[in-house]
Amino acid sequence: MSNNLLRKPRSMGNLLPPNYISDEGRFDLNLPRIRPAWLMNESIKSLDGKFPMVPAPTGSIVFYTTPLGEKLRQMPKDREFDLTDPLRPSHSYNCLHDQHLQVYFRSNDIRKRMVDEGFITDDGYVKCSLKEFNEYRQWIRKLKLDELHRERRQDEKQIEEAKKNRLERIALERDPELLEILKRRREKKREEAKIHQKRIKREQERLRKLEEMDRQRRENFVEIRRKTRDRIQIKRDLERERLRKKKCDDERKDHKIRLRIVRKLSLDIEQRLKHLEERKEEAKELKIKKV
Repeated sequence: MSNNLLRKPRSMGNLLPPNYISDEGRFDLNLPRIRPAWLMNESIKSLDGKFPMVPAPTGSIVFYTTPLGEKLRQMPKDREFDLTDPLRPSHSYNCLHDQHLQVYFRSNDIRKRMVDEGFITDDGYVKCSLKEFNEYRQWIRKLKLDELHRERRQDEKQIEEAKKNRLERIALERDPELLEILKRRREKKREEAKIHQKRIKREQERLRKLEEMDRQRRENFVEIRRKTRDRIQIKRDLERERLRKKKCDDERKDHKIRLRIVRKLSLDIEQRLKHLEERKEEAKELKIKKV
């Protein structure tokens, strides 16, 4: 991949590592995506150069880094934070890489909206610009260099210890009293190392318990929120059902009242008609009598 980065690429296939197969299968050249997993397969020499700007339509090449809610630049646990490092993690905050928002990001509506807005990919990776991707490549390069320096220091330390042991053996063969002193020193170092290991184990156990407590606290908080949401939903459903029943009862009452009014009006009309008929009959009888 280093040779491809040093010259102008002629096709999207030139941007891929040789014989690369992704986790989902062989890479699809019709939808190119620049995966951060490639960086771990690159050499330090390849990481020295920036990823080129390829002339292509907007959105045809997708750069993305870590999954949503994961830290962008995760320091290894066995390394200390170096304030003098020019490539140390920046102090700028990006909520997409905030581990404390993982519960919030699990919402399907939130993830769908973020995909529609173009913040993440369909499979949940945070999109980035070419500049951010090159900065991330420099960060991976630094981690690889640190690992090489650490291995070199370990090799030098082993060589120094082997040299020291050889000189000690030569000196011990000449002075038995010095041998006894060195034995006591070695025993003391072993005891100190055991105490240090116990202290480290206690600290790791304490941190593990704190993480477990924090995890339980978060789970309890999520469970309480879920129960509260369920209770509110149940109350809303009950209130909705009560209003529906009340509406039905009111409609039945109104219907009964209307029926009574209609019946009363019908009786009044019948009585009036009957009274009119009686008056007509009386009028006819009077006419007949007069005749």
